Amino acid sequence: MSNKLPFELTSVTPVSDSDFQRLLAEEQDGHGPSLQRWRLRRTTAAVEVWSKQDPTTGIDVIKGNILLNGISTEQALDMWTNVELRRRWDLSLDSIEVLESTTDSAVVYWTPKMFLCSKREVVQNVAVQKDPDKFVVVAVNSAHPKAPRQPGVIRAESLLSGVIIRPVGNNPASSRMTVLFQYDVRGWLLKCCVNSASARGPFYLHRLLTQYGGGYSPGNPRQ
Repeated sequence: MSNKLPFELTSVTPVSDSDFQRLLAEEQDGHGPSLQRWRLRRTTAAVEVWSKQDPTTGIDVIKGNILLNGISTEQALDMWTNVELRRRWDLSLDSIEVLESTTDSAVVYWTPKMFLCSKREVVQNVAVQKDPDKFVVVAVNSAHPKAPRQPGVIRAESLLSGVIIRPVGNNPASSRMTVLFQYDVRGWLLKCCVNSASARGPFYLHRLLTQYGGGYSPGNPRQ
C-alpha cells in the first residue's frame, strides 16, 4: 500500500502501511502481559467484546471478535466494503455514500442513526489490504469538499476504525471478523455513555450481518 494515492483532491488523508500495522497490532494486543489493559465486557458463543481505555481521550478502544457462521471471508468483505450492500443490511446507518474512489481506496461519508441527540457525520478514507490468510480494512479520518460541515450536524472523528476478516479453521464457508473502533463523537454526550453504547456495537453488527448474510452471495445480493 503506497503512502500516496492518486486522489485529485489533496484534502483526502491517505491510508499508509502504518495504519494497517496499527490495526493488526491492536488485534493482537491483549495476549500475555498486555491482557491487563483490556476489560472483557461481554461474551457469547458468537461474539466477544473487549474494551481498553485511552487515558489521553477517555474514549474506549472497542474490540469485537465476531463469528460469522455460513459467511465466507469473501462474502464478509463484500458486505463490509460494498456501499450498496451496506445500505441494505446495516440498519445502524442513516446514510452512506462514496464521495470519491481510486483503485486503492475510497472516501466514504456516512451518518449513524442517533436518538435524542444531535446528528453526527463521519468522513473516512477506506482502504483494503488482501493477504493470503486475511483481509484488512482500514478507515482513517479524512475530509472532502463534497462533504462540507453542515450547521446543526456534529462532525465525529474516527481515532481508530477497521476490521480484520479471517477464515475459521478449514471451513471456507465461515469467517471470523475482528472489528476495532474508537470514535470521538464530540458534543455534550458523556464519554461514559459513549463507551457503554460502543461496547454493544459488535453484538448489533453480528445480528445484522448474520440476518442478511444467510441468503447472500457475491454476485447474487439479496434485496
